[in-house]
Amino acid sequence: MNVDTIAEQNIACPRCGAEERAEAYFCSYCGAALREKPPSTTLGAQLKVYLIALLVPPFGLWYGWKYGKWDDQKSRWIALTASLLTLLSLWATWWVIQSLMSSLTTTLNAMVGI
Repeated sequence: MNVDTIAEQNIACPRCGAEERAEAYFCSYCGAALREKPPSTTLGAQLKVYLIALLVPPFGLWYGWKYGKWDDQKSRWIALTASLLTLLSLWATWWVIQSLMSSLTTTLNAMVGI
């Protein structure tokens, strides 16, 4: 390895200017973030994402964006699955609300005699 190759593997901290390894997430001198850490793709993290996408639909879209911006295939699949589960959950919620409103309207009309 020559000196240029070694220098290319290091980056400067934006806060204190210290030289750090290119793969470092935080500066070892001042603790500043050097780059964003990728989200976890473990089975437990995936289950959490999928449950949130199903049970609290709007937040599933946030996870879709969070995982979708990474280049690895596993993160992209998690993003796609979370987004699809969110859309499915939103559709199911809309369908249930429409059914309940229709049933309520029918019941109230029957009570009033319309």
